[in-house]
Amino acid sequence: MLDHRFGRAMPEGDTVARLARSLDARLRDSVLLHTDFRVPAHATADLTGWQVHEVAARGKHLLMRVVDPSGERRLTIHSHLRMDGSWRVYAEPSGVPAARGRAHTRAGVRAVLRTDGFAVVGEDISELRLLPTREEHTLLSRLGPDPLHPDYNRDEVLRRLRARPDALLGTSLLDQSVMAGIGNVLRCEVLFLCGIHPRRTVADTPDADAVVDAAAELLRTTAALPWRVTTGDARRGRDLWVYGRQRQPCRRCGAGIVRSTSGAGSPGAHDSERIVFFCPGCQR
Repeated sequence: MLDHRFGRAMPEGDTVARLARSLDARLRDSVLLHTDFRVPAHATADLTGWQVHEVAARGKHLLMRVVDPSGERRLTIHSHLRMDGSWRVYAEPSGVPAARGRAHTRAGVRAVLRTDGFAVVGEDISELRLLPTREEHTLLSRLGPDPLHPDYNRDEVLRRLRARPDALLGTSLLDQSVMAGIGNVLRCEVLFLCGIHPRRTVADTPDADAVVDAAAELLRTTAALPWRVTTGDARRGRDLWVYGRQRQPCRRCGAGIVRSTSGAGSPGAHDSERIVFFCPGCQR
């Protein structure tokens, strides 16, 4: 039976942090009884008998660290959920692989990991790889400081932000090399909370430091909750200020929320076509 599912709520740093905590609680110290990786580079990999050491998150990256039976080899199962990826956790208390047959019939399945008690199934994951744990830095070194990590360095975030003064502030918030973990939902919500129009550049925002602090704090807050809530009201349809609420009245001033690609990026920016939601009354 289905025990839990993660990843459909627009995966961002908060989503991945919740996922890592939940998977770690279920899998830590468990022995893998069966593994099936459905990506060409690792199709023949078999981690049966390996033990799950821990599951951690860094920015939007999920890191499942495993150790071989001898205790000498350590690998990391790395995944990035992008827009549509998810992990399903099936309870198998009797040891009967209830999820196995169903998982094998789904075209989007990229990984199946079974332990004595759970089957963890990764679906529609665009980035999935195995690498020696000691080489994680090759993936993570390009990331900016992560507000959810103990070594978060605010000064370094501000230095990287100011290095591109002509970039849109919202674009820089999305840039994982500036600060890891903020995605489009939190970007839109932070700009609203700080009263910043999506077309405002870093140089044109005198309180850019405060926006960075607000983004970091919002990420920490939503990561600690069962699901993403930025308004303080967890009721369905009341949890976000602007994201996904085009043409609905602003919860503060009553103006219609705007959905646009205008101002969502800058020429040549990687997110130039990313949709942005904002309030024309509160974000002038």
